[in-house]
Amino acid sequence: MDDDKLEYVDSALARLIHVLVFVFVFSTFGFTNPTLAGPDSTTSYFTRTPASMFDVGMLRLDLRLKTIKDSSDYPSKYPTAYANYSFKDDEIIIAISSFSFKGTNSEAETYCSEWVRIIRLFAGIDTNTGKPVYAHSHFTELFSHDGYTNEPTDNALAKLDPKFLLSCYLLGMGMDGKAVSITAPLLGTSYSIEKEQSQ
Repeated sequence: MDDDKLEYVDSALARLIHVLVFVFVFSTFGFTNPTLAGPDSTTSYFTRTPASMFDVGMLRLDLRLKTIKDSSDYPSKYPTAYANYSFKDDEIIIAISSFSFKGTNSEAETYCSEWVRIIRLFAGIDTNTGKPVYAHSHFTELFSHDGYTNEPTDNALAKLDPKFLLSCYLLGMGMDGKAVSITAPLLGTSYSIEKEQSQ
């Protein structure tokens, strides 16, 4: 092979290598690479974590509490209740709070104890015995599969009922600078009260 042909082959090979390098770089860092798009590791963690029946139940409970507020049986003087889960205490807390309560400490206690009674009624708790009217409260039904028949969860749902805690926290003028906090289990007829000096 003469030198001109060898030089031509070397030149063509060099151009081919340049083209291949360019294609590789463009495909790696170019706009068409789908591996560069999408969520980061934090978002991916949440998109890969499936929702549990407990997650769905907490959402349903929160939505149910919002619909209770619109019920004619729920006095308008009470704010919308909300639900959250205390991981540390393994409790499902249904709560209301107000920092502008207009009344005395005694009126605050009456206000909260009446709210506890109303929530128990909405949950299907007999307020005389403190027990569910049926096998479990209406609130625990929100933690089961919707529309399933003969689902063997009655026992599990009944075991969930004792985890519900009702909480009412009030602070306002006319309360001698003390906040009133009432907590009560969903099951039962009693409640406990604390009066604490506000900060």
